[in-house]
Amino acid sequence: DALPISKSEKVSDCCQHSSLEALLCLYSMPNAEAVTLPPPPRPKNAALCNPDKNDEMNKYSFEIARRNTKVPEAFVDKLHEAARSVVNGCCSSENPNTCLAKKRPHLRDQMLKFLAEAKELCGDFNKYSFTEFKKRLSNMFSKKDPKPTPSRLAELVEERANLASTCCVVNAPPVYCKEKINTGIEEM
Repeated sequence: DALPISKSEKVSDCCQHSSLEALLCLYSMPNAEAVTLPPPPRPKNAALCNPDKNDEMNKYSFEIARRNTKVPEAFVDKLHEAARSVVNGCCSSENPNTCLAKKRPHLRDQMLKFLAEAKELCGDFNKYSFTEFKKRLSNMFSKKDPKPTPSRLAELVEERANLASTCCVVNAPPVYCKEKINTGIEEM
């Protein structure tokens, strides 16, 4: 007997098709469940600013994505860009270690907050009907600001629902979603 192509029956089924069909089949599969892993090791300051080891940020972002499979690529990309921006700024400063030591805790807090909110947004979008999802958004925005005008509340709900319906789905357009995340990030 031949060994199975994969432990996953769905992956094995996709691999029975021609190359292009197999690729499309695999690409349209729902996200895998996140594996339970310890937190990824954070790159050392020296490694972050070493031009010969510039892949440390990429490795870290990969590990974050690996632990958060329900967070779409565009959101992980946004995290990577934000971290890269802080690191590059510090590495080009007069004292990179001091700069990184000062900014990394805040960056970490912001990354964890962003990841939690992206997980909640996309998790709720994929869990509830669209009507229920919008009701939940309305409740969330009402709690954040107890006295928004009805038109402002409707606008916030529509913007966030649009972001989720475009970017919290399998095969979301990365470039478009990156722009939508950049525009709507302040509310997250």
